[in-house]
Order: sequence, then C-alpha cells, then structure tokens
Amino acid sequence: MSQEGLNERPRRNARPTPPDDCPNCEATALVTRTILEHLPCGHTYFRDAHEIDVCTKCNATLTTDAVAYRGTVFACLSCRHVFDATARDGDE
Repeated sequence: MSQEGLNERPRRNARPTPPDDCPNCEATALVTRTILEHLPCGHTYFRDAHEIDVCTKCNATLTTDAVAYRGTVFACLSCRHVFDATARDGDE
C-alpha cells in the first residue's frame, strides 16, 4: 500500500464529532454511546448499558479479549433516537 493510502485511513482512536442536534426531533440533549460486541456469540450492546461481567445472550464471562469495539453512535435523550454522526435528514 502506498504512503498516501495509509494517510487516508481514519485514526483508530478518533471519535466522531458530536452533532449539534438530533436528526429526528432537533433536540440538543445528546449522549455518546459506544457499541461493543461479544465475539464468541456475536451479541452487541452499549458499553454503558452493560456494566456487568456476563454476556446477557450466552451467559459467558466477559473478558477483554472476547469483546471488541464496534463503533460510536449518538442517542437523543428527548426522543430516544439512536444515530451515527453521518445520519442527517433521515438518511440512516
């Protein structure tokens, strides 16, 4: 791969820029949510919603080598709409 191709990749630790408002209701009360996946069974969940040690799908103990980061989304506290940073005007 050329040096140019390497420069075009997004940084691994880069976080998306939070939008100013919800694309569904235009409220400004938004929170950032991190999506994780339990690799053995494929169950995905929000990190902050599962501060637990056991997968709720397969009941296996969650370990750092069995869980992978899958992305960041935003959630509106007003209408509960969940969207990514690129979702605007209903395009999801």
